[in-house]
Amino acid sequence: MSTESPIPALFRALVDDAALFPPGNAPMSVAVAEHRHHRSAPYTDLVGPLLLPAARWGELVDCLNGAPGAAASDRPLGVLPPRLDIGLIGPIDQLEAVVPAALAEPRVTLRQLECPVGAGPDPVATVRDVAARLDAIVPATSDGTVRRYVELPRGPHLLDGVDALAGTGARAKLRTGGLSAEAFPTEAELAGFVDRCRGRELPFKLTAGLHHAVRHTAAATGFEHHGYLNVLAAVCLGALPDPPFAGTEQALSGRAAGPLAEVAGAMLAGPGETRGCFASYGSCSVAEPLTDLVELGLLDPDLLSYLPAPRKAHA
Repeated sequence: MSTESPIPALFRALVDDAALFPPGNAPMSVAVAEHRHHRSAPYTDLVGPLLLPAARWGELVDCLNGAPGAAASDRPLGVLPPRLDIGLIGPIDQLEAVVPAALAEPRVTLRQLECPVGAGPDPVATVRDVAARLDAIVPATSDGTVRRYVELPRGPHLLDGVDALAGTGARAKLRTGGLSAEAFPTEAELAGFVDRCRGRELPFKLTAGLHHAVRHTAAATGFEHHGYLNVLAAVCLGALPDPPFAGTEQALSGRAAGPLAEVAGAMLAGPGETRGCFASYGSCSVAEPLTDLVELGLLDPDLLSYLPAPRKAHA
């Protein structure tokens, strides 16, 4: 029996599980149960940690305290569920308060920290301060056991923020969507961020708005959503001898699935499956990116049969 993962290296740990966040807003018990399901499914290598607001740490512990009887019917008596991989998100003060408890909790493994920085009078200095405080909470390790992200404020100092993170051990995070049209950066703005991170060899993650593989206009809102496959194509162009896009901004602007799938397919067929500095992105749904990759012919259709049942409307 083959033990090779059906998820190629190009897509591994691409999707951080943001089920607790809008617009998914899954209840804690549902988010934990679904994440455990993802971890036991053949597509598990696609999925990163369960993202948790630091302010809800106590709620997670309560959920774990009530969990042994639930969802244990398929395990031998006395066998505990595997440790839950989590990423904590919140202001630096909250992270400093919660991380010691998370590190001491035997039922979870802390995989990453994510801290937003506001657009204050000196955002660059704030970025450096937050990076230093994250390092004091969980110092960098050679194997990257706990990844540390600073969510940079958009605006005139965005690229300065990237520069400030270079060499600190912290990574960059950018918000790519939200509840208003203004929450979505333009292709040019996102291209500038991606190119600066690549130039600085700084890993980055994205969050919000990346609901599907390909850039599109949402019918319900008119918002212009970036596509996660657009971003992947943009960071892979330099590895291709004859890329279908002239540069990062053009790749981010593409609305046709074919050329984007062509880039991914070429990377899958090549000797080095890597997406470079593009570490991951947060999605409130694991099913959506998995379905998109299957429909584009990049993953085995049989993987869809292992997804958990759709949530009830009230969940």
